[in-house]
Amino acid sequence: MKSSIVMGLTLLTSTFASAQQTTSPLEGTFFGSGKVYVVVAVSSIILAGIFIYLVRMDRSITKLEDEMKSK
Repeated sequence: MKSSIVMGLTLLTSTFASAQQTTSPLEGTFFGSGKVYVVVAVSSIILAGIFIYLVRMDRSITKLEDEMKSK
């Protein structure tokens, strides 16, 4: 019962939010010139780099912990 009420309110809220179709000049500039795709690409590359760095760091820490346990 609760989940259906929450889902209904979420759908209703998203409907009202999508009804507001005002665009700012900055948004028009980004989408009009294609710069928004550059921003998304650079952000994705940075986040992927951080993720890869953290995975490699976790693997090396796990390796060091295993070496410490075996000694």
